[in-house]
Amino acid sequence: MREAKCERRNTRGEIREAKYERRNTRGEIREAKCERRKRKDERKNRLYRREREDVNEKGGNTKRADCPSAGPTGRGKNKANVWRDTLCG
Repeated sequence: MREAKCERRNTRGEIREAKYERRNTRGEIREAKCERRKRKDERKNRLYRREREDVNEKGGNTKRADCPSAGPTGRGKNKANVWRDTLCG
């Protein structure tokens, strides 16, 4: 998982916060997009670890309901499930 950067850099490498500090209708600064993204990645990692532990307890049973169907990833397949492929074999 790549680390999300919250500050944007211009061509000279100086940090500027222009893009991520969008204001909502009441004029408050909204949360940076990448902060939300980072939290999502952390949630995903926790879920992945928990599923890993479940499989280990069951002795390597990979026939699980939340495993994506076998086959190549492509059109029509939920791309969000691709990260589970390593878990499901």
